[in-house]
Amino acid sequence: ALWRHTGYDLYHKARVAVVVFSGGMDTRMGDNLPKGTLDIGLLSHKSIFQLYIERVRRLQHLVYRKYRRAAHIPVYIMCNRDNRYVIEDFFRENEFFGMREQDLMFFTQGYSPMCNVNGKFLLAEKHRIAMYPNGNGGVFRALMEQGMISDMKSRGVTCLFMCSIDNLLAKVGDPTFIGYCEATKAEAGLKVVEKLHPDESFGVFCSK
Repeated sequence: ALWRHTGYDLYHKARVAVVVFSGGMDTRMGDNLPKGTLDIGLLSHKSIFQLYIERVRRLQHLVYRKYRRAAHIPVYIMCNRDNRYVIEDFFRENEFFGMREQDLMFFTQGYSPMCNVNGKFLLAEKHRIAMYPNGNGGVFRALMEQGMISDMKSRGVTCLFMCSIDNLLAKVGDPTFIGYCEATKAEAGLKVVEKLHPDESFGVFCSK
């Protein structure tokens, strides 16, 4: 309860922002559209973007109910060159799912040269190296280069909750987790689940 209270207090003081990684395209289902915009088969037919934004709005409501003062949590969505405008149009068509337009920011991740397994660069054309989105690891550089960090500073944001768009069960903006990180003075915190078998298609976090 103490950690949750600390988290709510940080939201009340407008010190927390949410960053969503949405650089990938859904190629497995053949739609070639951003994953967050798709109907994923829920009875409600809600997209993951809608679910995420509804969770942020619920968090805003809980903070308001606790402090009797409106809370506005900024959300920064990382896209790539190919899907950014599709995502922005999707939000506009759905009236930002009830969020204030000024609290939703879109930015584009960086690109890096593609290499083969031997470390040699691949070519897109005879005189042009193939480039590919540089993954979630490029988020901090992209935030800095595209003015998102400046925007955060102007809002008084001092900490970020980050999550990927394909984590349907993510407790977006989890105030207990934010409060725990604040209480322990952690520079970064990470939620993980144990892999059930080695062939699972998940990333791996490990320590040296």
